[in-house]
Amino acid sequence: MVAIYPAVGYLVNFLTSPEFQEQQKWVRVLIKSVKWIHHNIWTSVRIPAGVLIVYMLIMGIHPAIVFGIFLLFALTDWFDGKVYRMRNGIFGMSSKEVALESSKFGSVLDGIADKLFVLPVIWYLGVYFSSWYVLASLCIIEGGGNILIWVLKKTGHIKRKENIYEHLYIGKLKLGLQVFLVCILWVAFFTSPEWIWWKLWINVIIGIIIILAYFSIACKIKQENERFIPDFVTIGNWVCGAFSIYFASWNLKLAAALVMIGGICDALDGILARKFKKNSDYGIVADDVADLTTFGLAPARMVRVYGLSIYPSLLFAFFTFVRLFKFTRDKLKEKKVAGSIRKTTVVLEEEKTGRNCFKGLPCPSAAIFLASFFLWNRELPSSVILIATVGCSMLMVLFDSGWYHFVNAKDLPSKIKIIIGAIFILMFAGGMIGEAITSLSLFYFFFFQKSIADKLWSWNKIKP
Repeated sequence: MVAIYPAVGYLVNFLTSPEFQEQQKWVRVLIKSVKWIHHNIWTSVRIPAGVLIVYMLIMGIHPAIVFGIFLLFALTDWFDGKVYRMRNGIFGMSSKEVALESSKFGSVLDGIADKLFVLPVIWYLGVYFSSWYVLASLCIIEGGGNILIWVLKKTGHIKRKENIYEHLYIGKLKLGLQVFLVCILWVAFFTSPEWIWWKLWINVIIGIIIILAYFSIACKIKQENERFIPDFVTIGNWVCGAFSIYFASWNLKLAAALVMIGGICDALDGILARKFKKNSDYGIVADDVADLTTFGLAPARMVRVYGLSIYPSLLFAFFTFVRLFKFTRDKLKEKKVAGSIRKTTVVLEEEKTGRNCFKGLPCPSAAIFLASFFLWNRELPSSVILIATVGCSMLMVLFDSGWYHFVNAKDLPSKIKIIIGAIFILMFAGGMIGEAITSLSLFYFFFFQKSIADKLWSWNKIKP
């Protein structure tokens, strides 16, 4: 059992860090043994692979065998990059340095191969779970968008002499999501296609892939378009909240799921705003409007539809507004005034520990916790919803107490992460989606509370 923890850590590092991969002796030996095959040949293998996979499925070959062949074809994307690095003497360089060294022809061929590899399989398996026009939109943006880029380059409207790492990174992230989508579709199509949640999650993943494709194309046309990406994600957050309010009247599960998706958008827009150094007054206000809609009005509407009186709903919505108003006012003041003593103290503490701490429970956390009750497999008593609504409302404006940001979960002890992750995955896989999210939220409420986390994890100490 003790050997499991370092094994999991090794696997996570290997999957998330190309540099870590290339530090492994066995990886160097493996790539040396296959580098005699040119990297463009490894890339070209994927061009007919998508059609071949679909043909094998149509011919009735066992799905497990075909899936194994699909994964082998997917590995060629890993091999072509590693072979290119070794053949050109840049093995071990950072991904950004490699991006600047990559060849123009190789980048184009890699993009074409990736699309021809995954799109036919996604289309064949996805029509059962998604509307054809959604899949058509994905194919048009993936194929037509890149043709548009090529035309604009040939006509001189796009002039760029070097590869931009952010664009290549988005492309790799998009391919990873597409391969993940094929894996999800495979399980859904060949094991339990009757599960009602497949359609929602599969369409969410397809939607994210379409958004990434749009980002990639828009930024290739004009690099300055990167600054609009955080606003686009903020709008997505607001749309989730608006549709959640709309669907709450007859489908509380769908409304709750949209709040969860809005939470993902809310996390992303902050990350992207910092990445592209965009922190305007407009962005702050737009983010608050989206948050109020998704994490204030939508949960309040669900509570009202569930059968509770209007007062708990108004309480939750009002306290969400109070919290957002307070912190927006503080942010705008901090932009105009060179920080007070209190602000300086907070900033110094964050610089020492490297951790962001919220004053009061964050409204996305409160909303997701409340919405999770509507995803349970059984109907809960109104008293439970009432207690959760009032409790979350009070915690949001408990400004004398603090909660650490959820990103600090990466610094939890390995044993805790494995246990919590295993429990969550088992519950989620067993169809207990609401129960899993409720349990995870309770873990966050208790163990990420500042005073408790400082005692248990010593997060208030200076990071080494």
